[in-house]
Amino acid sequence: MWLAGCAEPTASSIAPGSLGGMRSGSIYVPAFDAKPSLVSVTTGEFVAELSSRARVLVVRGNSIAHDSNPDVTSGSMLQNIEAGVQTARQAGANLLVTGEINVHGSAQGVTAEAILQVITLADGSTISRLRQVCTAPTEREAAVGAARQAAQVLAAGF
Repeated sequence: MWLAGCAEPTASSIAPGSLGGMRSGSIYVPAFDAKPSLVSVTTGEFVAELSSRARVLVVRGNSIAHDSNPDVTSGSMLQNIEAGVQTARQAGANLLVTGEINVHGSAQGVTAEAILQVITLADGSTISRLRQVCTAPTEREAAVGAARQAAQVLAAGF
């Protein structure tokens, strides 16, 4: 039984239809940063949801390298974006979507947060950021709910 409660995106810079020009290309999604038990399921659910809603080719990739000295205080992703851009370009993609899933438990349940960064491969610039929060009884339900909701919000940009 699915009993997740997901809020509207708490931070998003995606305007509906703003990514419509990307329909002829593809999106490269490396494995999300998450607890090892959640990496495959959250990345897989995100890719499946985005593919079904955006109607563009979504390529699921492997993990990308991490920076040796990530500057977490600046809000940067832990993944090495340069390595992700190179890998996505080699795959022939137009966009790179990196993701991070953070899970926190409390007496009220489990809250998961999906944080996405959308990068255009034309010039390597970040064109969108998204943060989606979801609460559910289990880590898996909360994490999958956050990943699915983030995919739905991103797909609305197409």
